[in-house]
Amino acid sequence: MSSHWRAEARQAIEAAIAALPKDASFADKKRAIDTAYPFGPRQYHPYKIWLSERKVWLARMSDAPAGPLLSPLDRARAAYIAAEGKRP
Repeated sequence: MSSHWRAEARQAIEAAIAALPKDASFADKKRAIDTAYPFGPRQYHPYKIWLSERKVWLARMSDAPAGPLLSPLDRARAAYIAAEGKRP
């Protein structure tokens, strides 16, 4: 069962996408989704749900392949390696 916040987020995103022309660019779609945020301050649980739904929709609309899903530790390790120019 979907939460109230998730359903609300999906409705807002669907409405934002429906309002755009069919040939809208990815950047325009992303901007429309970001502008459609319906929950007030961008913090706490509703914002996390929004980011989750936004990620799903942006992945659907993007032509680029999805990157690897990394844990926070793996992301930090990759950032450290990139900054230091080292291999693990």
